Amino acid sequence: MADIVMARIDNRLLHGQTVTQWRKFYSVTKIIVINNELKNDSFVSQVLLSAAPSDIIVKIYDEDTAIKFWEMNQFKEGNVMILFKDPQSCLRVLERGLKVPFINLGIMPKTNDKVMLVAGTFVNEEDMSCIRKIHDLNISVFAQLTPDLKKTEYSDLIQIYGKK
Repeated sequence: MADIVMARIDNRLLHGQTVTQWRKFYSVTKIIVINNELKNDSFVSQVLLSAAPSDIIVKIYDEDTAIKFWEMNQFKEGNVMILFKDPQSCLRVLERGLKVPFINLGIMPKTNDKVMLVAGTFVNEEDMSCIRKIHDLNISVFAQLTPDLKKTEYSDLIQIYGKK
């Protein structure tokens, strides 16, 4: 059984911060990207896979396949980092039984209907609704862009969002 050491919502999915800073901080040996759109986009999938160092296993699954492998063998072995592109997909997978120690909010880009929680992390009401539901599953939620920066805990995120 794998040890899920980190789960992160980050629009960029696999990128420099995940393969250098977060990977080293949690001694990650396997990264699992869960994203339905990548199932049918082999070009972007290949670009993501090429961003990973050769000494780490990277798997890209759609939500159904991720749940199937979780239920079958809990992602086999290793220290696993799970990456989601958005709170909606994260919530769907968690509600289906994936067990994670926490959710780290990373980069969620600004759009017209979104407000900033912390630098680089922008949410709208739909995002916040999902984040609240994740928290209600007794999963710790916080924002932290890199391991060397201070965490912004869920209670502070709620307060920040409420002031916007």
